[in-house]
Amino acid sequence: ETSPSAAAKLGGSWKRVLVARGGRSAWYQLALETDSYGRVSSAVNLSCAEVDRVSGGDSWLGLEVRGGRPNRGSSGSAASWRLGSRRPGAAQVQLTSTQGISIVSDVDDTVKMTKVYAGKDVVVRNTFFKEFQAVPGMPELFKSWAKAIPGVSFHFVSNSPPELMEPLRDFLNREGFPRAPLHLRPLQGDNRENFKANTIESILKKMPERKFILIGDSGESDADIYVRLLKNYPDQIVKILIRQVHRSRKVDEDVFSNIPASSWQVFKTPDEVMVEAV
Repeated sequence: ETSPSAAAKLGGSWKRVLVARGGRSAWYQLALETDSYGRVSSAVNLSCAEVDRVSGGDSWLGLEVRGGRPNRGSSGSAASWRLGSRRPGAAQVQLTSTQGISIVSDVDDTVKMTKVYAGKDVVVRNTFFKEFQAVPGMPELFKSWAKAIPGVSFHFVSNSPPELMEPLRDFLNREGFPRAPLHLRPLQGDNRENFKANTIESILKKMPERKFILIGDSGESDADIYVRLLKNYPDQIVKILIRQVHRSRKVDEDVFSNIPASSWQVFKTPDEVMVEAV
């Protein structure tokens, strides 16, 4: 991970400002108001020149989030702000080119053995009492894509809560999966419903010129979600890959009716998926 190179000042009735640090600085106004759950959602739009200046040419940009407010009697300019928050939040932002291939993957039972289909007790045991285990062959499949597809980027989208962010990140790093943003569903809030579909759709809208491969499993509703997205974004989604997790959870292939056979595949083991197929 790169060292933090940006900071956002947050708190109470204070303004939100983003500053890039590490020798080069830039300040950006962020949203002021939180939602009913105390969260702030905001976008920072940077020109290509600003991105190059702030990132130093790296494909990832470090962010640090802090509380802060203007000094008393100050003009409110960037120079007059006082940082607060002894425990700042940190994040890494992936800088992705306009065109290329993006692979969006589920987590549970797609790349990590959770066995959602086996019931709540098994899920709890595999989530809180056992070390996370990778689905055999999936790290190698993802690494082969990273090596074979020029300019490829990855996203992981999961209904797991943000409280599992660090354990999941450690798991993905330990198993050698390509570095990627991790989108997790909050425990509370209006965006819990249809989180996976809405999150992937947001990614599609933000990158209209990129082509996408969606990979999930038969343990839940990934096939149905992905097919609906493909029908709405046929020029962007080029492939759907669904892992069959157990013989009791076979994929109803009727969901793929009226979709070209080259646009989807159900597989049991990763070695059935060829890099050339995507």
